[in-house]
Amino acid sequence: RRSSLSAVWRAGSRTLRFGTARRPPRPRAMLGDLKAKAAAAASKTGDAVKIKALEAEILAKRTSIKAKQQDLGVRIYPLIDKDEITAVKAAFFEVKVEVERMEQEIAAKQAEIARIRGQ
Repeated sequence: RRSSLSAVWRAGSRTLRFGTARRPPRPRAMLGDLKAKAAAAASKTGDAVKIKALEAEILAKRTSIKAKQQDLGVRIYPLIDKDEITAVKAAFFEVKVEVERMEQEIAAKQAEIARIRGQ
């Protein structure tokens, strides 16, 4: 304990009293608990940021898939008009491989989100 001379003003009696100033004890457990809570909050915030980033990447992949599918339609339309079925199939399977690869990446990102959330 540290003691020092301090002045205390009592509002009701308007007197000045000198006495010993004491600091309330600070339990170390309380400080440790506060640090643990702060670390948990920071971890949750970091997890939320990671989840949002993964969700943005998933959205970008889905947009890319849609663009590839639309491009495929534009590419095969003239081929269908000319009745070139082998060229249509070749173009379709070329895009299908890319789309399936992107869908696997999306599934991996969704699994990562589930892992972060603890599901």
